[in-house]
Amino acid sequence: FSELLTTCYDSNGEPNVSVYGKHSANEILNPIQNFTYDFFKQFFAEVKSVFADEFIHLGMDEVYYECWESNPEIKKFMHDLNMTTTAQLEQYYVKRTVENVRNIGYKYMTWQDPVDNGVEMSSDSVVQLWKDTELGPIYKSWGEYIKPIAKKKYKMDWKKYYNCDPHNFTGTREEKDLIIGGEACLWSEYVDGTNLLARLWYGFFET
Repeated sequence: FSELLTTCYDSNGEPNVSVYGKHSANEILNPIQNFTYDFFKQFFAEVKSVFADEFIHLGMDEVYYECWESNPEIKKFMHDLNMTTTAQLEQYYVKRTVENVRNIGYKYMTWQDPVDNGVEMSSDSVVQLWKDTELGPIYKSWGEYIKPIAKKKYKMDWKKYYNCDPHNFTGTREEKDLIIGGEACLWSEYVDGTNLLARLWYGFFET
């Protein structure tokens, strides 16, 4: 689905060129074409028809702006809509994506990155923290109007599962009540058919 991706440009204006340390030749979803939203609306609807889950995780982590900022069509789009920052473009993408997901009947969650980038999230957002070392400083800046999920310490060290309290930050009872849970993650680049069960169940069972 390369047509979903943004064409990246080098400093000479050449398309489909990687720039080391900034971007590859094509990367990150193209937020200015309707095809992106139409495709994922159909995709999410199909997922909804197969899985009965209440929530869908939209990701949205590690969005690096360099490719968007190198693309002249995106620059023109931003200019035409009076966007002065790339975060506003991300806001546009998030809003359209969330509207599609809501219309399908899903509740949604994202990683914390859009909030870190200044994107305004609606009051029904569930935002998953993953960058924190201590929850307090991040949580206090925006946790009063969204529901966070703490991913802190839920990796492969089972001893840390029992020592991790997602409410362990300085805040009021009302603020702590916004924490709705935690999640243990398993990254697919570390597993295959030979080690999936061993990696998954020996640790995650304790969560």
